[in-house]
Amino acid sequence: MSASIVESRSGRRIIGRLVAGEDVIERLLAVIAETEVRAATIQLSGVVDELALVHYDRGARAMGKARWYRAPLSIISCSGTLAERDGKADLVLQVVASRAGDNGIEVIGGRAVNARVVAAEFVIDAMDDVMLRRWPERGSGLSIWQELIGAPPATPEKTSEAQPKKGIEVNATAQGAAQWAVAVAASAEAQEESVTAELAPDREPYHAIKAGDFLEHTKFGRCVIEKVDANEEFATVRLRNKRLVRLNIEILDLIYKADEEGHQVFGPRNAR
Repeated sequence: MSASIVESRSGRRIIGRLVAGEDVIERLLAVIAETEVRAATIQLSGVVDELALVHYDRGARAMGKARWYRAPLSIISCSGTLAERDGKADLVLQVVASRAGDNGIEVIGGRAVNARVVAAEFVIDAMDDVMLRRWPERGSGLSIWQELIGAPPATPEKTSEAQPKKGIEVNATAQGAAQWAVAVAASAEAQEESVTAELAPDREPYHAIKAGDFLEHTKFGRCVIEKVDANEEFATVRLRNKRLVRLNIEILDLIYKADEEGHQVFGPRNAR
């Protein structure tokens, strides 16, 4: 059984920024693949205009359905870890963010499964001599580190030999060296095939709701969207009887369904 604690003594710090419109998770995973990072801690700051968060459901022993926020949000804190799951890169980000609403400043938080950038900066602290593997824990169902592998330290008599890529030291007992070599090889092979994050199944491309679009409401039927407030929190729609109604977009949990002659059609997620 692998140890529950491991020490890293070799690493790098990768610093960068994200530009408007980029998907936070997809871009970070691309950077991780380009720089060949396999285990890391991550910090991010900035502003996003779309954020989907999930929370742990104790009854279901799994993460619940994503809740979407489509408004400018300032990131108060965003920290995460990179490990492996099923041979692929698994990025977990925990976010606390704030936004200005009708009732003042609101603070929200949870695990991010989608985020679109206005502008952001990130720091990736890579641990080049550590391999972290996560999978669901039997009791809680949460995906956490279950296997922690550290590269064995070098022996003095072999320090003159060629060092492996990224400065990883693998000269020690045959058993320890073999374990680390196998872990690195398996990781490299899996990342060449694909680099993906563990995402909520309902993740989809962002579609901004705007005046002139249609809303398929479960009670009112098809409505025309007349106005959307600046935070995309409320929409004023015109019913078939010409009456105007103000609806909370977040409560409806709207998703894009189709496009009709240049007009988007939205509807509640659970009515799909």
